[in-house]
Amino acid sequence: MGIVLSVGLCFTMRGWEQKELRKHAADLAHEQAEKLQVSIMRSMEVLYSIAALHAGQGNINRQKFHEFVQQALARQPELQALSWNPVVSAAQREQFEASAASDGLTEFQFLEKDSAGRFQRDRQRDEYVPVYFIEPLNNNLAALGFDLGSDAERLSSLDRARDTAEPVATAPVHLAQGPDNQAGLLVLLPVYSSGVPATVAARRETLLGFAVAVFRVNNLVQPEFNELREKGIEACLFDDSATGELIYGDHSVSAGDKVPLEVAGRRWVMEFSPTPQFIAAQDALGGLLARDPATLPEAFTHFETALRYQPNSAETHRGYADALARAERLADAIAEYGTALRLDPQDA
Repeated sequence: MGIVLSVGLCFTMRGWEQKELRKHAADLAHEQAEKLQVSIMRSMEVLYSIAALHAGQGNINRQKFHEFVQQALARQPELQALSWNPVVSAAQREQFEASAASDGLTEFQFLEKDSAGRFQRDRQRDEYVPVYFIEPLNNNLAALGFDLGSDAERLSSLDRARDTAEPVATAPVHLAQGPDNQAGLLVLLPVYSSGVPATVAARRETLLGFAVAVFRVNNLVQPEFNELREKGIEACLFDDSATGELIYGDHSVSAGDKVPLEVAGRRWVMEFSPTPQFIAAQDALGGLLARDPATLPEAFTHFETALRYQPNSAETHRGYADALARAERLADAIAEYGTALRLDPQDA
């Protein structure tokens, strides 16, 4: 009977501990997911400022755009670039290319990528959405002139942003800039000639272009995921789409629990799993046994003693109450020790 009760108590406490461990891991993952969302939302604010600048001053020039975005780029290192991408008709193409050349960009032209991912002069289209201004320029020269409308994935996001009048994030894409074609994403904010039209038809008619924030996935996600890893949680990030493309991390984590995120109209999923180190650090029961191996057997003994008593007399009732009280005090100590283990050192 005593062995059964001891084992039962042990399993009960283990169950409680595992539940608390999972909850603590989930709390940490949700906290980092919220930080990531806040970081992206903060970075998107400058897009509204670019739209307001365009509305207030009409057509802005390259120098004005350069000056306007410098503070935002300095404050928000997660941004790879900010760009202005006008909507250009086929009839306007030559004028836009000549204007860029007059700004000193003598080799500027509208570009697309061939099937091998190499840049080439953009073919004839009814409409273009080229990267016309981009900052910082030196780090993003390769993207200058690239027509977002020449890529099917980007074009789908452009159309959705235009019709909804809301910022839209693309699926993970290979950025045009950079020798390594790193994975990134764009957030696209449509800009219209006069405020935000009420109907989709009017939005299509009055669209001027897009203010665009460019993120490298590593720069955007790594700080939050490194912080999670330091706390003993491994995580990865997936695009919540039919393909379920991995955005960041390792596929081996995908058996863990999930935290949904929404980024500019696009859904992501963070999957996370506690590391063995996290589990060991949170193991209150194991920690208590390591500190004082006699403690739990003593608790079991008191519980067994309490259950053996038949409180049918004043004396046995007192014995029952005394044994149960000692067991409860030890159980409280175990719970308190487990809580202490879960405290962040900074909170202690």
